[in-house]
Amino acid sequence: MAETPETLIAPKTPGLGAQGAGVLGDDQYRAVLSARGAGTSTFEGFVLTHGSEDPRDDDGGWFVYLDEAGRLPWSIGAAPCWPTDGGHASARAAPGAVTLVREQHDIEARLTAMVVPGRALELRRVTLVNRGDAPHTLGITSAFDIVLHEPEADRAHPAFSRLFVQTAWDPARGAITASRRARDAEESFPHLAHALLEDRVPEYETDRARFLGRTSGRDRPRALAGSPREALARTAGNVLDPIAALRVKRTLAPREVCELTFVLAAGWSRAEVLAAVDRAREDGAEKLFATALLAPGVDSPGFDAEFAATAAAPEGLMIPAMTKAMTAP
Repeated sequence: MAETPETLIAPKTPGLGAQGAGVLGDDQYRAVLSARGAGTSTFEGFVLTHGSEDPRDDDGGWFVYLDEAGRLPWSIGAAPCWPTDGGHASARAAPGAVTLVREQHDIEARLTAMVVPGRALELRRVTLVNRGDAPHTLGITSAFDIVLHEPEADRAHPAFSRLFVQTAWDPARGAITASRRARDAEESFPHLAHALLEDRVPEYETDRARFLGRTSGRDRPRALAGSPREALARTAGNVLDPIAALRVKRTLAPREVCELTFVLAAGWSRAEVLAAVDRAREDGAEKLFATALLAPGVDSPGFDAEFAATAAAPEGLMIPAMTKAMTAP
């Protein structure tokens, strides 16, 4: 991976924004990820996750949050929780992948987004390194608003549109599933499943009001801000405003590395998307990672030339090769 050409698409200096977004996938499944970490995912023309392809719009996307006792939660990527306390956020595009990097509270966090070609399967590979001298116990939460509708309908009446989404929990797989209730026999909408490959018993939540709070923004999820932290409420069913949120806790000793792989599968039935989760687990993260990196290169329209010309980041911030090592060098 060291020789793979990369493009820096966001500076390390907080307060500067990148103009551009990385586009992953194919005609069936398309994922757009801005340099700040926002974006959206679509399947055969239907919106799966609320967000925008406009790189200037941070209101929506598939975000991964980190939380620790005594601190406000922060995100991998500059959005939605902008770096504070000396933290830094950056992003890079390489063939088949876009990677967000966040350095905060002695934790180096990398999120690599990929789409497995021909599979309608999106990966978010999270790598955490404890660069400090003390252990850290972290919550890691993957979350996105569920849409499952045409783009025009979501833009015109987003709140009304989401009233017809139904969520469910599959305990055998540790997966959230979601579908949209059709109003007549002529309508057909995709299904989705969200899971963590390495853990079948994560905490989960599908009620957006319970996760974010009725008055909190995406930068202050109520479910991650309590002291002490409580487990996610495990709500599913006919929620008024659906979200897919999965959370696990991990303790990292000094220099220890933790790797987690969140997946989003799309298809035309619940059985199909759950089968996609099963197949992803059978393949394993390393095989999926390698397959996704064989996909066509990232299309990065509109990147500011100033950011593209920025010198390469230090070696520790490059997109990582898959490794089984559990201790940082």
